[in-house]
Amino acid sequence: MLFYPSSFTLSGSGTTNGWSRGTIAIHGYLYQPSGALDRQYDNSCANSTYCTLPTWSFCPAIPGLWRYVVRGSGPGGTASDSATAIVP
Repeated sequence: MLFYPSSFTLSGSGTTNGWSRGTIAIHGYLYQPSGALDRQYDNSCANSTYCTLPTWSFCPAIPGLWRYVVRGSGPGGTASDSATAIVP
């Protein structure tokens, strides 16, 4: 999830849930297509059915289009999701 609630703060989080028990890796990648900034967030959870990235935020958010991609991998395969936000 990617949020820009007009408070000049861009924040996001990522989670996997309902997976077969095992080691799950989760990776979040936040970037601007213009290349102005990118950040990576990683976590792994052993013997688990879910895994969560720490919620992050930064203020003031740099204006422009932002994209946040979260990918998870573990027992039974992989999954990914993405979100976009425009900061005026």
